Amino acid sequence: GNGAPQTAAPTTTQRRPTIAPTSLPSASPSFAPSMQSAAPTNMEVLREERINQVVKDLVGEEVLESDAPRQAALASLQQESPFITSKTDDRIIREHYILRLIIFFMEDQSWLLDETNFGKSGTACQWGHRVNQIVPPSVVACNDNGHIEKINASETRYNGKLVPEIGALQNLRILEIQSSGVFGSIPTEIGTLLALETLDLSFNSLTGDVPTDMGSLTTLQTLRLFCVGVHYRSM
Repeated sequence: GNGAPQTAAPTTTQRRPTIAPTSLPSASPSFAPSMQSAAPTNMEVLREERINQVVKDLVGEEVLESDAPRQAALASLQQESPFITSKTDDRIIREHYILRLIIFFMEDQSWLLDETNFGKSGTACQWGHRVNQIVPPSVVACNDNGHIEKINASETRYNGKLVPEIGALQNLRILEIQSSGVFGSIPTEIGTLLALETLDLSFNSLTGDVPTDMGSLTTLQTLRLFCVGVHYRSM
C-alpha cells in the first residue's frame, strides 16, 4: 500500500562464549577423592608413607599416637621438607625428624626464629646458620654426606628436656647446649652416640646420674658438665 515503509526488526547475533561458565576442568583436582584405590605411583603418597614409617620405627607407633610434640615434629617434617623424597636415605629422615623433635620439646622456640634462618629453606644443613655472626656461626652443621654432625644451642632460650631419640644421631660429633635452661635427666641413649667427641651441657638444671652407658663413648675427648646438678657414678 501507500503507508510508510516498515522497518525490519534488528537482529542480534548470539556468540557462544569461548569458555562455558559451567565447564568442568579437564582433569580432576588433585584433592578430589578418586573412585579407585590409589595406585602406588603417586610420589607424594609414597613420600608421606615413607616418612611415617621411618618415624614410627624410631619412636614406636603407640608413643607417636599419644605424644603431641612427636606428632607436631612429624607434621613439620611432612610439610616443610620438600627435599625429602620417597627415595631419601632413612638416616637423613631420622636426623631431620629428631632435630624437629628437639625443637618441639623446647618451652621457648622463638629464639630460633629470631636469631637464625631456621626452617626457612632447604635442609637442616642450610638453615641452621645464625643471622648474627657475632655469636657462634651455626646451630646445626652437617658432614659432606648430609648427616648432622654438630648441634650448638649454647646460650639460647632452649628451656627444655633432651629427648632420648637424640641417640639415633649416629654421625653426631659435637653436642653443645650449655647455659640454655636444659632440665631433666641426661638420656641414657647419649651413650649410643659412638662418634661423639664433644659433649657440653654445663650450667643447666639437670638432675639424676650421669648415664653409665657413656663409658662406651671411646671417641669422647671433651666432657663438660659444670654446675648441672647431676651425680657421677663409675662408668
